[in-house]
Amino acid sequence: MEDEDVKARAQHKKAVKEQKVQDESIDSVLRELTKLPEGKAFIWWLLQIGKFGEVPFTGNALTSSFMAGELNVGMQVYERVMRASPEGFLEMMKDHFLKVQVKEMEDAE
Repeated sequence: MEDEDVKARAQHKKAVKEQKVQDESIDSVLRELTKLPEGKAFIWWLLQIGKFGEVPFTGNALTSSFMAGELNVGMQVYERVMRASPEGFLEMMKDHFLKVQVKEMEDAE
């Protein structure tokens, strides 16, 4: 019984260590992506398909449930980007809203 506990603790410790390495690798990639225009566009696309910033509730329970699932994914992407590079996220938002303003000005002409 003691051997099983020791093995279980060792496996848990190893899994935690591996998860930390994987998390840092993902965070490192996200930090690099937020430095590139293409990377910011890709992350913004992920947030858009994840319905980030949208309200998932409609008059239909099934549609609302589906949209809440999409939003869940979008919020996980948002949380991960904010943890890895909060300043990169803010820069990405500024870029996005600047593009929206430019497009609105062009459409108004």
